[in-house]
Amino acid sequence: MAEPLLSVRDLSVHFERPGGFLTKAQPTVKAVDGVSFDIQPGETLGLVGESGCGKSTIGRAITGVARTRGGTISYATKEGPVVDLAAMPRRERARYFSEIRMVFQDPQSSLNARLRVLDVIGEPLRNFGLSRPAEIKERVADLLDLVGLRPEYLERYPHAFSGGERQRIGIARAIATDPRLLVADEAVSALDVSIRGQIINLLMALKARLGLTYLFISHDLALVQAIADNVVVMYVGALVERGPAAALFANPRHPYTAALMAAVPKPQRGDGRPSHAAIRGEVADPANAPPGCRYHPRCLFATERCRVEVPALRPVGASEVACHHAEHIDLNAAARHAPLETNGANP
Repeated sequence: MAEPLLSVRDLSVHFERPGGFLTKAQPTVKAVDGVSFDIQPGETLGLVGESGCGKSTIGRAITGVARTRGGTISYATKEGPVVDLAAMPRRERARYFSEIRMVFQDPQSSLNARLRVLDVIGEPLRNFGLSRPAEIKERVADLLDLVGLRPEYLERYPHAFSGGERQRIGIARAIATDPRLLVADEAVSALDVSIRGQIINLLMALKARLGLTYLFISHDLALVQAIADNVVVMYVGALVERGPAAALFANPRHPYTAALMAAVPKPQRGDGRPSHAAIRGEVADPANAPPGCRYHPRCLFATERCRVEVPALRPVGASEVACHHAEHIDLNAAARHAPLETNGANP
């Protein structure tokens, strides 16, 4: 196997919550706690989990927005050497910001409303010294054409565009520096359903044309299944399963992964009831995670061992799974019975 473009090992990102004049300090939020995975050149790696599981924090740690508490982020640079981004001072790390770029969730708030499209997309070109001032306008026009927008739009302001068009502008800004790795953080979740497919098709076309590698962060399992080569599943800051997308979706080995898939909305059944239901219980608090397996309070198969012993990530079938009982449990039962709550529908 080729050397990974990015290798994350034991990554931890914690957020301190100090007290104020009249309040006590709150427990530390362990947003990401010991997560490891690789991203191969040209790969689309899907990172999935419920809201608050830490997946967006991982994206921000990779792009330098969030500070890491521990672990390494090893990046194979264009020049050849592998560097640990997590260990670098921000000033030194900035040289790689042009190679690792981010597409944000909300195309409205991520674009400066006071800047013309020419300035929004041209800003990274100026900051990294990638184009002479006289060439920036032509380069921005080319980028707009590349993402399916008319070059004459460069004199307009973001408010003049629809949500889908604004996201295309955000993508143009992200690829302006000829990056190698693009972190797409819920890049289509804020868009109308009718527009999402267009943006996904654009991202896939750009991947093929520009040789991009993607970390695709999403809670939409159906979307990740359609575009990802490999998948990482997270729960409350920890990794619970990772493996090839085809194998993981065909035969999930962790109860949480199986329950997530069971909770994907399906068409109505003949009796008028939904064919899915919510996973039982509430997501654990990352500031006060349960002992042992973090998923055990919601798991149908939890034993006393699960309540006291943290499961190690280990190979099971085609995937790697953090579950003590992955080889012995019937995950078809998770698909049948994990929907213990029916979202208000009559049983």
